[in-house]
Amino acid sequence: MRPPEVLPSREVARRIDSALRQYYNSMHSDQLQVLHIEQRVRFPYRRGQAEHFMTAKMDRIDQGEHGVRIVDYKTGEPTKSRLEPKKDDLQLGIYIMAARHFFENDAVAGTAEYWLTRTSERGVLAFDDARLDKVRARIDEAIDGILDGRWERTGDCTRCDELLTGADHAPDPPEEAPGIERR
Repeated sequence: MRPPEVLPSREVARRIDSALRQYYNSMHSDQLQVLHIEQRVRFPYRRGQAEHFMTAKMDRIDQGEHGVRIVDYKTGEPTKSRLEPKKDDLQLGIYIMAARHFFENDAVAGTAEYWLTRTSERGVLAFDDARLDKVRARIDEAIDGILDGRWERTGDCTRCDELLTGADHAPDPPEEAPGIERR
């Protein structure tokens, strides 16, 4: 227990309680069963004659009557791209590909969703609506660019050297987004 001098005021505690209740009431469903939390899935990705590996870390996987639900929690400000994900959304598309590998079923049904925790809103992409051909085209373009040396290093890249050289000693990718690994 924290010392009394750092406990939140009654008003702050009331607001926290209210926000949590609102979040639970608007986002929870008794119809779904949580299967996995922070599930990491490494799966093969073929480009031409080469096999690459991708890693997706899904915040939550639920099972319901109509299939699975992949949840990615977003704590930042809501954006249109999160509230209304496009059919070729790269992150959700990679999660759908990872789910199909994880469940060993290319026909698995479900949704991939961004849950915006600040506003208790969600952006939903049904597996059947996803344009995985466009997602794959973006991944293929990135792979080709990296292999051809047409790749700009950015300040937030933590795996640049590994991606460029294929080194096995680079640190694990950040937990935020799916990654591509070359083998």
